[in-house]
Amino acid sequence: SKICSIMAEAPLYEYTALQNLPDSGRVNVYGVVLSVTTPIFGGLIIEIKDEHATVCLKVSKESEGHFKDLQPNDILRLHRAEIGSYRNEKALIVNIGAYGCHAVAWSCMSDTPTLKTSKTYTFDDQDVARLSELREWSGNEETRAEAQVSSPTSDCVNAEAEMLPTGEANVGSPTKRKNAKRKKCNTVESASEIPSLGTKFFNWYCEVLAVYEGKGEPLTVFVRAWDGTLASFSDDLNMFRADAESIETTFCETSSSVLAAVDAYTFDVCCYGDWAAQASKLKVGDIVYFSNIRNYLCKSRNCSALTMHEGGASFDRALSVIDENDPIHFEISRRCAESLAEFLASDSTLISTVSGLNLTPIIADDVVAQSTPIADKEIEQACDFPCFIIPSRSWLILTGKNFQLSMDFRKSSAVAAASNRGDPEEIASSSAVAAASNGGDPEEIASDMSSAVTEGPQSAAVVAINGSLCAEEDEDNCIPEDILEQFLQEEKAILRQYEMDILLRELSEPKTLQYSLTDEMEAILEMDVGRRVRFLNFVEAELSELKNSEYLRHAVVFTEVCVECGEENIVERGSRSWCLRCLGERKALCPTVYSYRIPIPVVYSRRNEQRADLTLLIAAHLWTSVRGGAELMSVSNVLRLFTETSKSRFIRRLNSIFRFAEAVMTKRKVSHVHGKILKLNRETGSIVLFVDQCIFADKGTSNEIFF
Repeated sequence: SKICSIMAEAPLYEYTALQNLPDSGRVNVYGVVLSVTTPIFGGLIIEIKDEHATVCLKVSKESEGHFKDLQPNDILRLHRAEIGSYRNEKALIVNIGAYGCHAVAWSCMSDTPTLKTSKTYTFDDQDVARLSELREWSGNEETRAEAQVSSPTSDCVNAEAEMLPTGEANVGSPTKRKNAKRKKCNTVESASEIPSLGTKFFNWYCEVLAVYEGKGEPLTVFVRAWDGTLASFSDDLNMFRADAESIETTFCETSSSVLAAVDAYTFDVCCYGDWAAQASKLKVGDIVYFSNIRNYLCKSRNCSALTMHEGGASFDRALSVIDENDPIHFEISRRCAESLAEFLASDSTLISTVSGLNLTPIIADDVVAQSTPIADKEIEQACDFPCFIIPSRSWLILTGKNFQLSMDFRKSSAVAAASNRGDPEEIASSSAVAAASNGGDPEEIASDMSSAVTEGPQSAAVVAINGSLCAEEDEDNCIPEDILEQFLQEEKAILRQYEMDILLRELSEPKTLQYSLTDEMEAILEMDVGRRVRFLNFVEAELSELKNSEYLRHAVVFTEVCVECGEENIVERGSRSWCLRCLGERKALCPTVYSYRIPIPVVYSRRNEQRADLTLLIAAHLWTSVRGGAELMSVSNVLRLFTETSKSRFIRRLNSIFRFAEAVMTKRKVSHVHGKILKLNRETGSIVLFVDQCIFADKGTSNEIFF
């Protein structure tokens, strides 16, 4: 056996498999590191796995410095780790030094430790054997992953993360599957939660923007999707993006302008096996549900990707298109539409390219619809059906034996052209049509219908949709109720698209505000502290204030948000406290979540021509949304300043953060500010706002506002 640092008569340690952790007590374990993440509260979350299970380690804030060099795929040994919980699941609590808790880590290649928390450690034949087992097992895992697809799509691709079924593995194989019931995956509320999950499996609702077939064998399909929110992955993860080198065929794809606008918000989900064939049938605009996917890390190729592995019900895996009547469909569509509208409003370059954009083309101009031929030759000779000219902005819904359905949504009124061998018979307007016409006047609708009858072919009558289009005894000319229901549902969908089309056109037309920044600030000064406010005019940072020593002392403002009531307050660096509001009003000790804001100093003119100060405390998520700020301005990175004890490290970190914020303030201006009044002084006119939403625009763009 090897001797490392010291060799004494070491006790023979008993190691517990991760699937056999007890409910309490302390254990010794081995595991392969999957991920190392830093939560905003401090400390570390380390995910490890062995041949049978995966477990999270919660490393205390005091102990995190020991693990700064730990890397994925390292093998970690823990002695006397305490059993605890994390996110309602069993976990190991690591507090180095407490009750003899210590750790050693080795790389996948060497027996020389890359990490050790004590001066001495044991290393005997038992450790040599265990390291060899884990290296062989983890190496086989990676080999299987790389073998599933061939170049060039293998830059990101799938590892068969789940173990082989019992029938396909040797009894002694480390990849043997246990027949235990699998735990359900969590469904993320938004894509912004995905980075914090590491390599855990999860469920996700999203909107399809494009579907591509990857090059090589076996079949691989990339689904480019988003849910309207931004997920900030660190640059070292090197998230996969399908490009010309990896795409064989484009099944469907939305406008290149839209893809360019939302590029930072999108993911390419890599689908394999039966899921690839199913994903190839998805269409642009589909709201889909991915069940049991994860961010797979391929260390050998230095990349990662959202991956849908093979396997079906046994892994709780699913890929389904959400029905448009489902509330989730509405929520995801609304969120994506709002995000796209913000991009259109904030990017003048994009507006110039998509000012006439229709997300879903409705119908081409001057469509000609021919009535369906009738099988009966006698009837065919007796009734010569003319061609119906469907005007621009109308939709031919359905043609049948004795009828045609179309919709003119310029006035949101639904009409049907019905052909009959007898004399044309006009059916009166009904309340159903009034509802379909979005509240229009029934008399106006009747007038439109009369006009359509006189101008259209004489052998057909234009009628409004009623409960039935015929008398009960005239069954041959009846339109079935299910067809009417289908027609009404399609009509609603078209109207929704039409409204979106109008909204996008309105957004692409800049407008000059009728009121100035001074008017908006004077109105805010009349309000009380705590009120939520909004102003639209552009403001620019007063760059001379950035050199002020008072500003530099508060260049980063730390805040805490109560997890119960949502109250946000400014806190001193390094402080720890409960929510004061809950403590005072409910006598409850409620925990808080830490974050940060960076102030933008602004000077504006009052009506009396005096200059006054406006301070915008910009929220953390707005800084991470700026290009280049995803990692540097992430909450976890900036909050390192909150507890930093080394003065030199604090200055270096603060300087890099401040320089980024200064560059943004130099090049960008701000508008569409939504926030809460934190402080104001009606005499001097000074205002301090907590800003939760705003739009950054280049200073060279016009000051006209996009609503």
